[in-house]
Amino acid sequence: MVTNLLLALILSFFLSSAVFLWLFYRHISKTLQQFITPEAEGKASPLANITDVAAGMFARAVIAQGKGLLMGLQSGAVRAEKAIAADIAEGAMQQTPVGALLNSFPALRKSLRRNPALMDVALQLMANRQSRVAGNGSTESQPKFNL
Repeated sequence: MVTNLLLALILSFFLSSAVFLWLFYRHISKTLQQFITPEAEGKASPLANITDVAAGMFARAVIAQGKGLLMGLQSGAVRAEKAIAADIAEGAMQQTPVGALLNSFPALRKSLRRNPALMDVALQLMANRQSRVAGNGSTESQPKFNL
């Protein structure tokens, strides 16, 4: 008699577990079906919306990393090019009298080292200063008036 009762309890447990699992499966499949299918004609499903947002975030991250890499490479190339141009300009200056003049202006030399394109501007300013000094005999920029 006890064995029959025990077998009935085991059978009812398995039967109730099967019914519970079947209801759970039905609920999950219905939820997944609603998640996958679009709400209305012409609207995207929730799965499509989530996939679109995730793909957009991934694409932005990849593009940002690629842009950073390319900008870094370009910056390195420009710096190398400016350094070579500065070395060439400095070497050319050492062979002229301007080189000795630039040795007396370390700040100007540093500026020209960073941007060799300013060499022409610096030479013009030095030439103007030399002509003013030679022409007036003084370096004052204010004119003298007789009263």
